[in-house]
Amino acid sequence: MKLLSVVGALAVVFALTSCNQDMMETTYTPDNNNVTFEMSSASYSLEGQPIVVKINRGVANDAISIPLTLTDAHGVYTMNKKSADFAAGEYTTEVQLSYNVEDLKPVVNYAFTLSFNEADMAISGASKLTGNCQMPLVYKDWGKMSAKAGSFFGYVPAEKRTWDIQLADYTNNYFKVKGFFGGETDLEFNIQDGSGVITAPGVSYYSATGAAPLAKFVSGAVHPSYGVVTVWVDYDPACTVFDNLNDEGTLQLGSIMQFDTFITVSAGYFGWYTHQAVVSAVN
Repeated sequence: MKLLSVVGALAVVFALTSCNQDMMETTYTPDNNNVTFEMSSASYSLEGQPIVVKINRGVANDAISIPLTLTDAHGVYTMNKKSADFAAGEYTTEVQLSYNVEDLKPVVNYAFTLSFNEADMAISGASKLTGNCQMPLVYKDWGKMSAKAGSFFGYVPAEKRTWDIQLADYTNNYFKVKGFFGGETDLEFNIQDGSGVITAPGVSYYSATGAAPLAKFVSGAVHPSYGVVTVWVDYDPACTVFDNLNDEGTLQLGSIMQFDTFITVSAGYFGWYTHQAVVSAVN
């Protein structure tokens, strides 16, 4: 009887082991309806061309059609079709979103989402795409800005201490200072509540003082002993402030921009300086 008990127990163990193996060997098998967007988010520049969205699948034996849902809070997009249609043997398809660029304004995110039923999604795929879309800013000549004060302006040749300043179309507060500090780099900023939000360029520098990333400008200034001066403008809006703005809170003739910079040369750095520039002419 003892022998029979042991054999019975072993049979139960083998049976449980066999069941567990069967469960572990169960694998996910994709079918024709397992589709995915190429990415879950993307950024698009709205310059008149349609937005092309690609959708993929891993099995392509059959022709299928997957309904799509477009969410467009601004109501600016039109889809060329309302489904992702795959022919037999086709692994990739696309839909296009068109819009009238003349109806758009700069500095507005015309975001959209495109989605399909999660039941049709590949196991590692995306059933929703979020698109962030803006018109590019187009700048046109607006006036002049000149150096007003600042310790390191003395190293910039006098003829390079006045710069063209441009204003973006359809805006009153997005500006670009051409050839800032006498170098080849432009300074782009917009004015919000009396402070400047620097939008370009985006090169970073972590100074010895532990500062946050700064905007880099290889300037036209040359120190007599240490060579070319590089100017790093602080991105913090609290450090770029304006005086003598007009009633709309934007630049006018005589407006003053004050900003903080960190100054470096090839041999090291000189530290922090506060500069001022003034709008010296308006077209």
